[in-house]
Amino acid sequence: MEPQRETRATLQAAAEATLAAAGGATRTCTLWVPGRIEVVGKHTDYARGRSMVCAIDRGLVFVASPRDDAKLVVVSRGAPDRLEYALTDCTASVELAANNKGWAKYVTAVVNFFAIHRGDAIPPLTIALAADLPQNAGLSSSSAIICGVAAILAKQVAGSPALSADDLGKIESNNLVGTRGGSQDHAAITMAKAGYLSVFRYVHGTQLDKHIPMPCGLVFVVAVSGVSACKTGNALEKYNRLADASHAVKVERARHESEFVVPLASLAFSSSNLQMLRAAIGISQRHAESNLMTTVPETEWLQRKALELGAIAASVFGAGFGGAVYAITRADDAETLCTTWGGAYGQAFPVASRASEFFITRPSECMTFLDGAE
Repeated sequence: MEPQRETRATLQAAAEATLAAAGGATRTCTLWVPGRIEVVGKHTDYARGRSMVCAIDRGLVFVASPRDDAKLVVVSRGAPDRLEYALTDCTASVELAANNKGWAKYVTAVVNFFAIHRGDAIPPLTIALAADLPQNAGLSSSSAIICGVAAILAKQVAGSPALSADDLGKIESNNLVGTRGGSQDHAAITMAKAGYLSVFRYVHGTQLDKHIPMPCGLVFVVAVSGVSACKTGNALEKYNRLADASHAVKVERARHESEFVVPLASLAFSSSNLQMLRAAIGISQRHAESNLMTTVPETEWLQRKALELGAIAASVFGAGFGGAVYAITRADDAETLCTTWGGAYGQAFPVASRASEFFITRPSECMTFLDGAE
């Protein structure tokens, strides 16, 4: 059975409690930032290709309040780190970045972008966040942190325009974070539409191609493998090796996925042709295994087991080298698949399964201020 999940209201309450514990005063803004599923279009964004993605109903809630000192403080529920940036000395932020690890590294990249690259005067703030999105699972938890902190700073800095998906992608691709990729995750987080799958193209910047409705009665079941896919850790070198290939190699690698698989999946979803959908997503899975070589035994097993258990289609997704697998199934069958799939995985991979998680989700809304702010 799917574990009991937190509601957005309970996440907001947790974020507000974390804010209060950090000394935050009156909350001035509240922001929802979702995770995402990459349906097809693996590693195509930095090769100027196309991909199909959706936001999901798991993510992060950020809250912020002003401070009366010259600091920016960022805290996260359950994390021991309290990130503090002295706003009177931008150089201190650069020096901090080299020592930051994990989620702190993404926050520092955003702070340096505003303070140094744009030269903005960041106001003193306390930002707190709470999440129900699994980390290092290919669900874009790191991109969600970047999008959330950047959106709050853009709102609080006088006259500062909101950042585009391309701007956000560049923050994550710079040397402070260490990955060199594209803007797919940020496009999904900032531009997805509830109930729809979104196709983006990445030629001359990120552009929305179309929104396609998720066929009625279908949902995603996500299996988080428990094999960490941390871009700043064990998968960093492998991830950058894909992104650093010559332009010709990247384009060739992405061409079939962009020009055949994404259009085929788009047609399948639009026409509710489930056989075509299974075929399109199966091609994408084989591309990940044979060409990109981003799968691991656990994610390959999860994909095959989902089909064996009756899923309509299934694939690994995200950067790879661990992470998660999605299965598409009928809503009436989702609970059974979630339970059976998870139980079988526990028997097949008892070590990895200790950190695994299985849950049901649907295409959901993009990043949104919950207090009416833009």
